[in-house]
Amino acid sequence: MGKARKQEDHIVWRGGLQWTEAARMQGARFEHAAAELYAAYFDASMRADLEGHKEPLLAQRWRDSLDDQPPFDPQRPFRVPTVALSMQVAAEHQFLFVALRNALRAHDRLPAGLKPAVPGGKAITLLRNVMEHWDEEGGSSISELVETEYHRRAMDDAILIARLSSPDEEESARRRYNDEPMALHASFSVSKHQVTVGGFTVEELQEWLESLDAALRAALAEAGFDAPWLEDSIVARDDNVAWPANRFRGRQWQIPQVEIEEWAARPSAPQCDVPFEGLRQDG
Repeated sequence: MGKARKQEDHIVWRGGLQWTEAARMQGARFEHAAAELYAAYFDASMRADLEGHKEPLLAQRWRDSLDDQPPFDPQRPFRVPTVALSMQVAAEHQFLFVALRNALRAHDRLPAGLKPAVPGGKAITLLRNVMEHWDEEGGSSISELVETEYHRRAMDDAILIARLSSPDEEESARRRYNDEPMALHASFSVSKHQVTVGGFTVEELQEWLESLDAALRAALAEAGFDAPWLEDSIVARDDNVAWPANRFRGRQWQIPQVEIEEWAARPSAPQCDVPFEGLRQDG
């Protein structure tokens, strides 16, 4: 086999549009899953506090008042921080950095004047490398990562959170993260308004990805190539069909999840087999 050659810039830029979209998706998925895990931790803490409350009658009255609500009312502490949910969050976290690293490949091929500043700098690449080799200990990437400004910011954030708990927690966290730096970078924090991954927020990543998308489109236009618009149909002439005027052009991961009780009730449309005849299978 011959030696691999780099793809032409315009091909990499078009591929980069896919990976900026994938990274936006993963950012949203990770943020949602992390917030769900945080809410489940809060519910577990609330259950424990009520179980061991110093005034059992007061705790029971509180439980009774919540029992007046539907079983899965958001006020009730029904969520459980399961092993499965924590694994999902860890996986979404790792997939986010895989997508970011691929988006960076396109970023690196842009003309210097079009490159938007990257949050965390080289830390994204190093984090992706460390996460990919999760079955190994040590290595050049983690050694280089702990020397970055990103690592120092992440450590400061983690120590501050630990300090708010107690002085003992602060010292314990400092020892742990110094001995196991990857434990720091596998962590995240959730506030009321944002999810922070080490030294930067998911919102900062999303803003960078929007800038990168615009830069890739500008580079393609300057080179004389068209860039696909995300809302266009991939079916020929579909966008020229007039009916129906209102169509959904979003992403699957952006479709709001609605509880079944909130579904709008309406009569079913009459069955129509003709348009889908080619998709039916006998038997």
